[in-house]
Amino acid sequence: MGQAQTKEERIYLRLDKSTKKRIENAAALSRKSITEFVLSSVISAADEEIDRFERIVLSNRDRDAFFEALLHPPPPNEALLRAFRRYRRRKKTH
Repeated sequence: MGQAQTKEERIYLRLDKSTKKRIENAAALSRKSITEFVLSSVISAADEEIDRFERIVLSNRDRDAFFEALLHPPPPNEALLRAFRRYRRRKKTH
């Protein structure tokens, strides 16, 4: 079995009395301690927020255009060819 992680970090919150009562009530209804309730809620919200920023959602049309470009890429234009030639020259000198 793995070792339990030592919990050394803390987050302090200041909140008004009605908010605290609301959290206590929600924790009791979910049969969790206040710490368990707050921690699980915050972790869930953090995961959702991270997922929202890491995921790209495309329309069907945009998805099709993306895959079409991957499967049948256009030939390189002159600017890209010049950049590639510059890159090769610099790589030879280093």
